[in-house]
Amino acid sequence: MAKDIDTRCRHTRSPRLIVKMFNIPDPDEGEFEFQVNDGVNYAKKQTFHIKARPLVLELANNRPLEVYPGILQPVITEHLLAKTNDDNQTQPIVHTIITQPRNGRLVWVTSNGTQIEANSFTQRDVDVGSIAYHFTSTLSKWVEQDSFEFEVSVAHQLPNFLKKRNMGCCRRDTRNSIAC
Repeated sequence: MAKDIDTRCRHTRSPRLIVKMFNIPDPDEGEFEFQVNDGVNYAKKQTFHIKARPLVLELANNRPLEVYPGILQPVITEHLLAKTNDDNQTQPIVHTIITQPRNGRLVWVTSNGTQIEANSFTQRDVDVGSIAYHFTSTLSKWVEQDSFEFEVSVAHQLPNFLKKRNMGCCRRDTRNSIAC
């Protein structure tokens, strides 16, 4: 029967490729043996070991952003940085906004300066400076604060935290000028 599977796989996939499915009893560790041959000559059997690590997502930076009223302030990695324990991370890390800011808005800033409201964005968007906060409210007190709640996720990892992000403050000094 194994010969039938090998033959069928050879014909359906590729003349040089044999595909076999197998189950590993322990999902975190496993191994399989293989042997390379050219149909006449056979190499020594080899064992391929597999050890899976969980993908850990962490919020490395979640720092306040100081803004002036009416000013578009970029959100940079010093303010907001999520990363994983995978040095070769290829899947996008996504920030999904759960609760929008009350006194302003989060926007993508395009290369021509156009602002598009952001309901979600990637860490890459933050890394390249495409995300900004625009304080649109009027100051009714000496200090105003704003925040938004967001969820951070990446493929193969369940969203593991919801964070309230304080966007910073705006203050008026005694001369009624703006200082942050």
